[in-house]
Amino acid sequence: MKSKYTVIAVVRTFNNKGIIGAIERLTAINEISHIVVAVNTDFENRGEKDGAFTKRLINSASGLKSNPKVVIHPVANWGKNVGSAAALNDAVTEIFYRLGRLPTERDIIFSVSVESWIKAGYIREALKFFETHDDLAVIGIKRKIIIGDDKESKALEAKFQKTVLQYRIPQNTMALWRADLLRLAGSFRTECDFSGLTEKIDGQQVPVAGMDDFPTLLFLVRLGYRWAIIGKKNPVVWDLSEVKKDPQRWQMNLNKMNRQEKVIGIWAQKFHCLSIREAVEILKRGQLNL
Repeated sequence: MKSKYTVIAVVRTFNNKGIIGAIERLTAINEISHIVVAVNTDFENRGEKDGAFTKRLINSASGLKSNPKVVIHPVANWGKNVGSAAALNDAVTEIFYRLGRLPTERDIIFSVSVESWIKAGYIREALKFFETHDDLAVIGIKRKIIIGDDKESKALEAKFQKTVLQYRIPQNTMALWRADLLRLAGSFRTECDFSGLTEKIDGQQVPVAGMDDFPTLLFLVRLGYRWAIIGKKNPVVWDLSEVKKDPQRWQMNLNKMNRQEKVIGIWAQKFHCLSIREAVEILKRGQLNL
């Protein structure tokens, strides 16, 4: 039976790494009606002098242009953040322009990263819950962090799963949003792409950027909508074991995770005038335990 929902996958590629494989995985999922590939054509910020590689992707992309599901959408205003909110917003605007209508409660935006290995069962499960809970704004998919077999790695895995906030709420790595509510929220805040604000984190002055999903999630929960996480029994494996073997890459990854939590607190204050503790309490009240 044909679904009542139109699922639109949006995948952003800053440097094209892994994008072909990601598109092939998404096109294999029948529940996904459209795939919008937001391609970074801000060549200066990605260190590509003339954009030749990106242009080849847009023009050919292994025959992907002939697939009616796939829309290759160049984004020139990507900005400095790899996970660009501007690119995500632009891609959503583009697909509804092509569809010739405004988003409705039956349209689902599936924001997914190129690294995510998603199967159709997650999409079907999410649509079932959207069908039965009309106050659901967004559904995230649980990740299982794999770091290694040693005691230290297992302790870190447990910490990430139980205490790190960004792993316990929906993130645009793998999140399904009701498109009409995204429009109500004004989509994702492009200020999160870095507007010049810096903060001293772990002894270094670093740009405050990323986590664009958090202000939107908090806005919708404060309006009375709810959020949920699926896949608790069969989470998507997020394997960091190879990263862990490279001390420099691993330290960068740890720094990123520590920075993300602090950025969430900064956005809670900047966009909602809330402390991180107050924001977390609001989110707890808005969670639907499935």
